[in-house]
Amino acid sequence: FGDPDFIPSVALETLRRTFKHGVSEHSPPAFTMLGLVMGYAMGDFEARMTFTQASFDILSKLGRPATEASIILQCYILNQHWKQPVEEIVEPIQEAYRLAVSVGDMDVAGWCMLVTNVIHFFTGTPLSQIDYDSETYSKVLLDFRQSTQYTFLIAIWQMVLNLRGTSKHHIALIGDAFDERSVFSRDGDNAISGVHKRGILMFKTQLCAIFGDYEQGAKISVENTSGYIHDNPGGVSLPPALFRAAFNCLAASHSAPKREYSKVAKQCLKQLKQWNKQGNPNCPHYIMLLKAERHFLRGNHSDAAGMYVKAIESAGGRGYTQDQAIANERLGDCWMDCGRKEEAKGRYEESIRLYDEWGAAGKVVDLHAKVGKMFG
Repeated sequence: FGDPDFIPSVALETLRRTFKHGVSEHSPPAFTMLGLVMGYAMGDFEARMTFTQASFDILSKLGRPATEASIILQCYILNQHWKQPVEEIVEPIQEAYRLAVSVGDMDVAGWCMLVTNVIHFFTGTPLSQIDYDSETYSKVLLDFRQSTQYTFLIAIWQMVLNLRGTSKHHIALIGDAFDERSVFSRDGDNAISGVHKRGILMFKTQLCAIFGDYEQGAKISVENTSGYIHDNPGGVSLPPALFRAAFNCLAASHSAPKREYSKVAKQCLKQLKQWNKQGNPNCPHYIMLLKAERHFLRGNHSDAAGMYVKAIESAGGRGYTQDQAIANERLGDCWMDCGRKEEAKGRYEESIRLYDEWGAAGKVVDLHAKVGKMFG
């Protein structure tokens, strides 16, 4: 939408014209955007879903396939996921992709491919599948010159390759799919805008959380979280982004406590709790894991362990294998911190099993080395 600050005024003006002159192809997006404002900015989730449904109703009456894909995509990535498990919106987005391709709208088709990959990455889809899809999607995006979607997609693809162990790097996005050095350069031919750079950096915090470089993840989060929230009002990636920011800041505070880390963690956890209270089904296990981290940081090992177990069970119920693995490793760290080595070893072994199941061979090697140093 360009500058997100203009969303309310543009939506309201379009609705005014709709009520005065009748519905047009611009009416459904306006209802979607007003739903976004009502839900995200004002906290009225019921109004959000009412306006979203109005958008769908108008769309069905218009009968204009050229705009249908775009409206479906907007409704699901901005509004529906606030009341629906995020993994359940993949199928409608894939339908939007098919509609977009059928009418030659490769811009919308490209966003559908990218969003599908993003959701798969954060919801436990096997990395081998994401790897395969990324290769396929990247060729299509390149052929149709969808440069923004292509850049984001290959950055995520490189994250997958790092996790699978096919790159010598853990956190740096440098490898066969992507090279952050040229993309993040101010003067490079492939340089991207600050908004897009911020988005890729926030995705990188997932690698920081998994490979244990919590301080780098915390620094990225302190510098970029507020801007990312502004850039992506209501976006589907917000809950996992805020979780990663808070997680890295809390975990980093064990060895490098800083006021700014505490501030970001507190703000992100507070926001996740608010969304959860309003009925967002995609926050509970994130909140549990962050509460466990907070107990661990305060030295409340027993309380932390209980909350880690709840987070593991909640993530497992959704099939979020990587989050189960993260929580198990951190529970192992918690037990090691209070001298319960056998319990710790069992949790590390379970984390290794889960990462292996997910396909993160690079992390499996890394965690084996960590356990080897601890137990010989």
